[in-house]
Amino acid sequence: MARTLKTLILVTLASVPLTSFTPAPLAQTTLYVNRTPNPFVFKADKLAFDTDTSCEEQSAIDAKQGLNALRQVYHDTLGYARAPEVRLKGRYFCSESAYEAYKQRLGASSVSGTGFFSPHHQEIVVMSRAPHQGRQTLMHEASHALLRSQKAAYSKWLNEGLAEYFEGASWDDHTGFKIQPQQVKDNRIKSLYRKGQLPALTAYLKLSDGQWQSMQSPVPVASTIAWSLVYFLMETPEHHGVIRALIADQQAGVSSLESVAQHYAGGVRQLEQDWHRFIQAQRRIHNWQGFA
Repeated sequence: MARTLKTLILVTLASVPLTSFTPAPLAQTTLYVNRTPNPFVFKADKLAFDTDTSCEEQSAIDAKQGLNALRQVYHDTLGYARAPEVRLKGRYFCSESAYEAYKQRLGASSVSGTGFFSPHHQEIVVMSRAPHQGRQTLMHEASHALLRSQKAAYSKWLNEGLAEYFEGASWDDHTGFKIQPQQVKDNRIKSLYRKGQLPALTAYLKLSDGQWQSMQSPVPVASTIAWSLVYFLMETPEHHGVIRALIADQQAGVSSLESVAQHYAGGVRQLEQDWHRFIQAQRRIHNWQGFA
């Protein structure tokens, strides 16, 4: 099917001032206030939008703001000093046939029907069936792209957990960058805990890729656990250093178990106990301020 591609250059942020906000009804955790006096300078991103159908320009505006905010969390909280320099590129489809044809062109026929990140081509590809879903997929795949901009054999739980976490991202001009708890995932992890169906954390952190995939069908248990663990570690500033150390250790070839033992007070056993208490509590919105 013929299609017209409209190239949108996502522009450079001129400054990153503080922002005020009105709390949402759901409890919020304010995680970070940017006090950097100097403006960030971002490499221009490039997303090609399929305009044959219903791709809206507002999606592009939201993408620019959300991607810049995501990049800054990677820089400030996850320790990616070069995150502002990473150029994100990709294609955003609203046409199913165009998306499938492009998957074939990249040799990625077996990947998700909603989108993927191709490390070989360094490209994000999104199939948007609705604006909300398209944004979720874009943020998920952009997290993969940013994390893997520094090469390492990242564990599946950390790679997918961060991507699943940032799926819940939304941008608002007044309240900035927020991560909303995903109710389906939260209900699932609470149910697994109540039924005693969660694997021991030591065993989970040692899963091979094959074992991980076996836990994804018929219900995505492995990725739900990953989302919950990352949500827990991103909940409070005291744990931001832990997840930053986990990422740095994996870049150095250190296993998750070794890293947790070194950086989490009380090791894996204490992490498991604290995480289980977290599962039982009500989820909070994570409000990352300072991205207006």
